[in-house]
Amino acid sequence: MYFYKINTKSSANGIFLLFVVFVLYNVKADDVSVVNSALPPTCYTCEGANCLRVTKLNTTTDCTDPLDYCVTIFKGFTVVARGCYAELTPSLRQRCDSDSHPECTKCIGNRCNNKGRADFKCIECNSSYNNKCLTDVIILPGVECPIPTAPNSYCYVRQNTDGTTERGCLVHQREQRECLSNAQCSMCVSDFTEACNTYKITTRITSGVDSLLRNYNVNTIIKISLMFITVLRYD
Repeated sequence: MYFYKINTKSSANGIFLLFVVFVLYNVKADDVSVVNSALPPTCYTCEGANCLRVTKLNTTTDCTDPLDYCVTIFKGFTVVARGCYAELTPSLRQRCDSDSHPECTKCIGNRCNNKGRADFKCIECNSSYNNKCLTDVIILPGVECPIPTAPNSYCYVRQNTDGTTERGCLVHQREQRECLSNAQCSMCVSDFTEACNTYKITTRITSGVDSLLRNYNVNTIIKISLMFITVLRYD
């Protein structure tokens, strides 16, 4: 944490500086775009069903307050809102009032709210470029997934026709359906642990659905089935 020397003769300036320190300490700085503090940030925005539409994925809004920041609100793993914190409804903002609520991600930067939940990560690699994707997967770090447009997020392992293995995130409905129809593609749910896609696909896999279900108990299978009923409701 950074400490600032505050002029005791100006209580107004002191309060303002303390507020800036609080904001910077409690939100994640964007790695790509740094906000000009004199200008309000630009955030990706959506609400409700629009958050599940790929055509609305890159819609943005300009915040009105230079001290505002971008947020993404989840219900479970489904995005229910994105935008400027100060411009969201109080019922949505309350999830961001906690420092560590898993259903709210905060960031400082233009269009920085383009990631999924911070507690959901997958291994992302291709054995064409990284041999550890085949031999030492367990030592590879999990990465935060892109913003999902599907109601649920999954990790995957796919064996390509050229013999290479690919691992990563599946956050869009079309990609998830393609994996389900591919006998050499397997999806998994992290269940709040990092990087579930560390296993190896074998030649005995008969379908993507079979691959997904073989790795989980009955309760998890029921949960996944209910998830996909929700997936099929959206295009």
